[in-house]
Amino acid sequence: MGATRPSSLTSALSDIRLLLWKNFKIQWRHPVQSLVELLLPCLLVFILSMFRGSVEVTYFPDATLYKNFHLTDVDSKLFPTNSTFAVMYTSDNKENGAIMAEAVQMLKDALKINFKPMPFNDSTTMEHYYLTAQNVIRDGQVLCGVEFVEMSRNKIHFKLRFASVPRYYATSNIRENWETIHLMPELTSPGPREKSKVDGGKPGYAREGYLLMQHTIILAAAKVLQNPPKHKQEFNWSLARFPFPPYVSDLFLFALSFLFPAVIVFSFIYSSVNLTKNLVIEKERRINQFLKMAGLKELEHWISHFLHSIIWSLPSLVILVVLLCVKLKEGIAILNFSNPFLLFLFFFIYETNNICLCFMISTFFSKANLAGIATGVIFFFTFLPFFTVVAQYSTISSALKIIYCFLPNTNMAFGIYIMAMKESRAVGIDWSTISEPALPGDILNLLLILGLMLVNSVIYLLVTWYTTQAFPGEYGVALPWYFPFTLDYWKGGKDQEFSELANIKSENDQENVEKDPFNLRAGIKIVNLSKSYDGKTYSVSNLNLNIFHGQITALLGHNGAGKTTTISILTGLFKPSSGTALVNGYDIRTNMNAIRSSLGICPQYNVLFDELTVTEHLEFYCKLKRADLNANEIKQEVKSIIEKLDLTDKQKVQSSKLSGGMKRKLCVGIALIGGSKVVFLDEPTSGMDVSARRFIWDLLLKEKEHRSILISTHFMEEADILGDRIAIMAGGKLQCCGSPLFLKKRYGTGYGLTVAKRNTKVETETINEMILKHIDSAKLESSVGTEVTYSLPDDKTELFEPLLSELESNENISNYGISVTTMEEVFLKVGDYAKNKIESMTDLNERQKQLDTNSKPVARNYGLTLLSQQLSALVMKKIIFSARSPFLTGAQLLIPFLILNMTLLSLKAIPRLKESPPLHMELNQFHNPQVTYFYDPTVQQVASKYADAIRSQIASSEKIIGIPNTDPTVIATKIISSPISVYNYQYMISAIISQNSTTNITTLTGLFNNQAFHTPSIALKYIDEAYIRYVYGQSNLSITVTNLPLPLLTVDNLKMSVMTNQTQFQVMQGLILAISFLVGSFAVLAVKERVTMAKHIQKLSGVRVSVYWLSYFLTDYVFYLLSSCLMVIAFVIYKENGLYQDKQPFYLALGFVLHGFAILPCVYALSFMFNAPATAYARICLYVTVLGIASILSDQITSIKALDLLNTNRILKPILSLFVPVYDLGKVAANLMQNYDTNKACNMDGVQFLCSLATTPEFVIPCCK
Repeated sequence: MGATRPSSLTSALSDIRLLLWKNFKIQWRHPVQSLVELLLPCLLVFILSMFRGSVEVTYFPDATLYKNFHLTDVDSKLFPTNSTFAVMYTSDNKENGAIMAEAVQMLKDALKINFKPMPFNDSTTMEHYYLTAQNVIRDGQVLCGVEFVEMSRNKIHFKLRFASVPRYYATSNIRENWETIHLMPELTSPGPREKSKVDGGKPGYAREGYLLMQHTIILAAAKVLQNPPKHKQEFNWSLARFPFPPYVSDLFLFALSFLFPAVIVFSFIYSSVNLTKNLVIEKERRINQFLKMAGLKELEHWISHFLHSIIWSLPSLVILVVLLCVKLKEGIAILNFSNPFLLFLFFFIYETNNICLCFMISTFFSKANLAGIATGVIFFFTFLPFFTVVAQYSTISSALKIIYCFLPNTNMAFGIYIMAMKESRAVGIDWSTISEPALPGDILNLLLILGLMLVNSVIYLLVTWYTTQAFPGEYGVALPWYFPFTLDYWKGGKDQEFSELANIKSENDQENVEKDPFNLRAGIKIVNLSKSYDGKTYSVSNLNLNIFHGQITALLGHNGAGKTTTISILTGLFKPSSGTALVNGYDIRTNMNAIRSSLGICPQYNVLFDELTVTEHLEFYCKLKRADLNANEIKQEVKSIIEKLDLTDKQKVQSSKLSGGMKRKLCVGIALIGGSKVVFLDEPTSGMDVSARRFIWDLLLKEKEHRSILISTHFMEEADILGDRIAIMAGGKLQCCGSPLFLKKRYGTGYGLTVAKRNTKVETETINEMILKHIDSAKLESSVGTEVTYSLPDDKTELFEPLLSELESNENISNYGISVTTMEEVFLKVGDYAKNKIESMTDLNERQKQLDTNSKPVARNYGLTLLSQQLSALVMKKIIFSARSPFLTGAQLLIPFLILNMTLLSLKAIPRLKESPPLHMELNQFHNPQVTYFYDPTVQQVASKYADAIRSQIASSEKIIGIPNTDPTVIATKIISSPISVYNYQYMISAIISQNSTTNITTLTGLFNNQAFHTPSIALKYIDEAYIRYVYGQSNLSITVTNLPLPLLTVDNLKMSVMTNQTQFQVMQGLILAISFLVGSFAVLAVKERVTMAKHIQKLSGVRVSVYWLSYFLTDYVFYLLSSCLMVIAFVIYKENGLYQDKQPFYLALGFVLHGFAILPCVYALSFMFNAPATAYARICLYVTVLGIASILSDQITSIKALDLLNTNRILKPILSLFVPVYDLGKVAANLMQNYDTNKACNMDGVQFLCSLATTPEFVIPCCK
């Protein structure tokens, strides 16, 4: 007997190690695929790194300092001399009117221009006037609106309502606004925002007059509402930007934030598609099923594939991180501030998530081709929402972001986007920032994303586990859908004792079962074995059978008789519904691990790995069965089996290169290796020639001495020669069992005598009398022509000699013969199939006669007639193939359409220009803010009032620090010495409160961090509040200023700038992916016909190569045009700007038409690289996608003006257009969108007015005549 297997844990580790050895062997047998899997995740990143090295960076080693500016430092172009501005306000009452009158007078005194208040009863009336008064071009008549919410001594609350698009940008990009939806930019360069603007620049609080208006309203309200001042000293106000620490100017991160997620997705999609395909291929070829029979657990299978995939990806991940972090030109990396280990961890968990996703996808498919396609589609669709969300990242709720993070590629894209945002602020991702959000008020951070990725992985694994149990596919037994909720699954059902089962009366007909030999031991003892899949119909019913050691037992039965189910139960693949069996003394219900160490199985299908050699197969299965053998013993065992199989000259040959007969030999060797004491052979000689079959018979007869062998076969001769005992099943029950002689005696008709008359004139009756004279119990079976057949009883053999002597001497008889009963006759009689076989043979003979009768000479065609006939036949062949391949045809027509639909649907979700929401100018909107202010000791009382105003927003006094020093050097040093994360996210405002010792004038200077948008207004609000608290003694004062822009004007809603690159990129990306799935399908039949030699047969039949490929092109081009029409219709349905109006669909369709002529020959050429249709489909899809995405990425990156790569772009474009057809199609769509939007912008009202301005906006220049 084989050695007992080690403990469960040791055995599991040994099996996993063995499976890893197998997986890596297979991996290395595909060198090109392996190299692509290793390098593809790094290739596009390497391209980025090359562009990164080409982007100029500038070092600024000194701090950037800014001068103070006054509130009256507005843009003179926006406030020309002698102009008059209206200031609207609501509501109209005496108190509000007094405040506005005072404020307007302050404005007049400050700017020396006219202002007039315009009262309205409510905000609706005010908005209506604004929209009707300025519905074409902003003419400056209305400066702003003011909504008084609450005006009292203790509470000042008002809303300032400036134009939704600041007047400074009236002649430029319409997308500029007051940014009230954001607290700070999502992305910025690692330097000071709006570096050259002393007043802070965009959105324009100083130059638009917003700060001056806010200041005058607050001071006017204090003057009108408060008691007389308690302090009469004079004050001045000013503002200044924070000094900025030394930095490196780098614009590359702007491109990186949007493009890098796409780079990562398309880098990892290749390996993911391959993993899913490999998993499904093992299921499709039933290798998984066989490995389970051989003793492998389902969990070990998944663990081995997981470890193999993750180990194989490690070099790629390391190289990826190195490319991201290595210092390139001038010591700058792609990611300069992030921790390399955390980057590696991020991509490691992302790859883990991908692997688990592939596991889950593989469980839903039984065909590798479909599984590969599905994986690519799922990867794309789970990434697509990123572009929708990132366009409104700041406004979308945190809960919705978390929901999106359950999409495997969207969560990765979020993680990279957060990295880019932090890198843009010179922070990066490290252990101190991994749990911090990139934007104030957000909760999404990289740590949370990593956690959600792990949660996703667990969900995918749970779905994988459930699906493999409840929906195992074509080659497994499904558990009930509710199996996780049953105790039997977790604890196991209670089995009857073997002794109880043995006492149950058998349903077998004992008369048809020969008594067991008393001197042999039963290697397999089957007792009342039953199996039902649905609880009603039994595939095996109450089977009792013994297979003896040292014998070969042949199991016969028609298809569906229960043979394979019986073998599957005995090998542990299925659990019996009732009954059991002892294999080598072990119960199959409780001791399968002990049984499998001595079990050998040869299923009716070849369970071989194409990439492993003969020796490697035998080593693998020997180690799997005999974990106790050392390397030398295994080597000797393998050598012995190879010699017995006569495969010595093929031992280093991969199984895919073996003939069919040699593969069956190898499968028999797998069953015998490892000292298997119990061997199951299911049709072991099918597919073998006669000599090979005889060789296997001789081998089995030699090997049976120390084994119990059960063989299932359809060859009756094989059962007769090999079978010491033969068991015949029908309807799941044992019909009979015994030695061949016993069965022939039981079911045979004795001997058969065939007599040939010399001619038809000889009477049959004369011959009958002659035979009956010798053997009176002989029976006439048939008399056809000159041949007469009789059956003779087997108990009258002593009478045969005189009968045969008389037949020999009879002149009327030309020949005669006698035969014994064959196993085929026994089998047919048992199964009652003889009648059907005779009828089918008769029908066949009749059809043959008709064929011979109707055959007529065939006339040959020549020249153009022959070519036309061949072409029409080849085209018809392609059409029939498409009609009978609905999934492939669906992939050609529907998948591209659906992909494009999802792309366009996501584009519709991108927010357009809309009303800006209100925003309160408060400090507590920022995460954990802190304030350090500076003051002269002489004005400590004023400084304390500033601290009181801040304290209403910051609960912790530790976050409010006053420094009694106003030296500029001290202030700058203190501010820029803060950690960069504190500087960018927490240190938002400050103040300098100083007093001139000569004039005693107190100066209030509000300092603001310009990395955020709204800090100028916030800084000013708090120094104004400190002033009122001090001067008027109003210690409980609260000031609330709200920025609520006015509604969009008509011109704002009509005038749209030229289409952004982001939208064009999404359209091109979706189009390229749709086209890749379309054209990849055109290689399937080409590869299939070449591999199966069907193409060769067609060439031998006279088909010219040119006609062959012309038929492909014509039919594929028709399907290509049909799918293209659907895609053009999708653009029309979704009304994508620039692709559905006027003649745009025609131009787009023309692009598709021309693209077809370029792409189809490329696909045919690529098809010669592959030897499997499924592989060709998946790889060509991937190649077209990666090449197309890489092309548009290269084009877009090099076209960014700020990167100074325009010369490179001019060289690159013609190369891409010439060699990448799918790039051309993408550019056709992008250029149509670009040109249409440019023309639309040029035809808008007011464009010619913009052309007449001294400084014409850049986007308007093409429109100016």
